[in-house]
Amino acid sequence: MQLAELLGPDGPIARAHPAFEVRPEQLQMMQAVERALAEGRHLLVEAGTGVGKTFAYLLPFIRHAVARERPVAVSTHTINLQEQLLHQDVPFLQATVPWKFTAALGKGRSNYLCRRRFDLAREQLRLDPVERDEMRLLEDWIEQTPEGSRSDLPFEPHESVWSQVSSERDNCMGKRSPHFDECFYQAAMRRLRSASLLVLNHNLTFSDLALREAGVSYLPECEVAVLDEAHTLPEVAHRHFGIELSSTQLRFYLQGLYHPERRKGFLADRGTDAARRAVVDAAVAANGYFDRAAHWLRGNAADGGRVRAIGEIPDSLSGPLQTLADRLEELLVAAPDEAEQFEIQSHWRKASACAAAVEDFSRQEAQESVYWVEEAARARRVTIRASPIDVGPTLRRLVFGRFKTCVLTSATLGIGRNRSLDYAKRALGIEDALELAVGSPFDYQNQAVLYLSRSLPAPGENGYLEALAQAVDRHVRRSRGRAFVLFTNLEHMRRVHELVAPGLEECGVPVLLQGDGLGRHQMIDRFKQQVGSVLFGVDSFWQGVDVPGEALENVIITKMPFPVPNEPLVAAKCEAIEARGGNAFLDFLLPEAIIKLRQGFGRLIRRKTDHGSVAILDSRLLRKRYGRTVLDSLPECPRVVE
Repeated sequence: MQLAELLGPDGPIARAHPAFEVRPEQLQMMQAVERALAEGRHLLVEAGTGVGKTFAYLLPFIRHAVARERPVAVSTHTINLQEQLLHQDVPFLQATVPWKFTAALGKGRSNYLCRRRFDLAREQLRLDPVERDEMRLLEDWIEQTPEGSRSDLPFEPHESVWSQVSSERDNCMGKRSPHFDECFYQAAMRRLRSASLLVLNHNLTFSDLALREAGVSYLPECEVAVLDEAHTLPEVAHRHFGIELSSTQLRFYLQGLYHPERRKGFLADRGTDAARRAVVDAAVAANGYFDRAAHWLRGNAADGGRVRAIGEIPDSLSGPLQTLADRLEELLVAAPDEAEQFEIQSHWRKASACAAAVEDFSRQEAQESVYWVEEAARARRVTIRASPIDVGPTLRRLVFGRFKTCVLTSATLGIGRNRSLDYAKRALGIEDALELAVGSPFDYQNQAVLYLSRSLPAPGENGYLEALAQAVDRHVRRSRGRAFVLFTNLEHMRRVHELVAPGLEECGVPVLLQGDGLGRHQMIDRFKQQVGSVLFGVDSFWQGVDVPGEALENVIITKMPFPVPNEPLVAAKCEAIEARGGNAFLDFLLPEAIIKLRQGFGRLIRRKTDHGSVAILDSRLLRKRYGRTVLDSLPECPRVVE
């Protein structure tokens, strides 16, 4: 049977799925994936919302895996898409297609409980009452859980507990562990090694690719892969291939080693006075280092916290951390047994890695990289960061140089009326690739209306927030709630919420505010349940959120989502573009804003039965020349200019 027959009007998928419709765009994408696999080439494909892109790549990839008896990988950015693949698409295809195949979820090993470490923690840790209660709950859960994964827990454990019982590469004894045969992580690895289809996330995929460069492997070898939600890859790569060390992260690690006031931690009942003193010295040094970094940041806020010269923040921390690593190495040599050696080795590697991160940040030796300091005042957290300015070369080496065929797909990769993929190719570092852009099968002309505003003040002008609040209030009332209000700025969101929430709630519209006590998934669940409510959100609600039906009939975008120009990474990218003769606004800032705007617009129409409106309350779209490019990039639908 040809693949096209599977998706045809009389095929097995149509017979098994009563709501299935033949979509030419889906067939076109599937044929492009077939060609990429046959020719051993990479493919960059934009597939509009509703195309059914998961079936378009799963069918040829599964057939490829079965025919060659080698696994294939699908990597996503969001949990929502992973769950859709594992719990909907894969089971349906397993019951429908003419090939027998298996699928397995790949998670980082720290998601799994380690039985050996659990026994060690239960016996040797000095636990407070809350931690002791959680250990008892874990003990009962271990006897019932089939997978031992943190996501299966009926409660959220404190990090101080989970960090002591989770599986880690540096302290894994492998076959020498007394629990090897019943190890949750090893069972997960066996499932992965026997699966035809590996369902991963981008962080795990990048971690494995980086490990392979060092000669270590985590996941089974795959020649071909799909990287879905590909518009997020540069952002993930910037985080993954740089430096990130926060004051809270380091404080938590050191207190897990030894907490002098509570006399708790790994070294409380073992080790030497010298080792415990090294922990205390490192903690004092960390407090001083991050306090000085925060003080320096307040004097350099206008530059976004960018550290432009070596020595601006003196390195008073890597030395004490390295001393701690040396004391741990001494304990490693004197460890009484193999299990103890593995535990100490894990802590030694962490201390060494933290020392190296601080030293690398201070020396700034990485070519074409940017270094900066961030502070989250409410969380009392200071973070040092570094990132390559352009992740294209890294992606080219690690991803496109390793996979024989890599399919990169998203609903929002193209720019302009013709959905040009040139910007995506530059951002991703992909060169010799097949290209395809297929539109959405949705009837936006009859399903959606776009509201634009010519008279609102532009962001930054006098009276902007007050006028914006009035417009938000008007549009929310027009749709009787059922609205997302998407912001690019946390303070703007809070101010507009203060101005409009009392009146909306008085007229029976429940208002949900991000950061007001509910987590993201809890907010979405409540929004769906309370039909007629309105949700105020920032970055995380622009993408990866699926609310079909009457619960969401109005998406209000308050401002064009341009990258913040003084953020260090953004500023460094702009400088690099200008230095080589480009235009930073047209070559970077505008394409990035368009892709994110398209993601926000895409929250509205999720099914063929959906309908509603999008309001973009940024008058610059009708005043500035770039507005035409922005509007040409959006789905064609009726427009109302206020």
